[in-house]
Amino acid sequence: MRRTRAWRRWQYQKRKMNRKHYWGGPIGSEPGVRYMKTEEERLGMLASTPHPCSCIGCADLRRIEGPPMQERRATVDAQEQIEEQNKEVGRELSQAA
Repeated sequence: MRRTRAWRRWQYQKRKMNRKHYWGGPIGSEPGVRYMKTEEERLGMLASTPHPCSCIGCADLRRIEGPPMQERRATVDAQEQIEEQNKEVGRELSQAA
């Protein structure tokens, strides 16, 4: 399927329809968007940016807390393996000399 301008516009309209009920409540009661006057402005922002702000409740936790424990452990394990390999190579070179 070709991604034509018509297809992109349809996807944008579909996002607007699907996100019509995000941030429940009347227009203007959402956090961070009190300046918006019309439903169209609100839907336009929702179609491109579903998160109203970057607080801890809305933001990506990876940005706030860093990588999850599993990735930190994998990084430490990989570094330990590299250090062990470097030691082995160093031993082999010293024995060969």
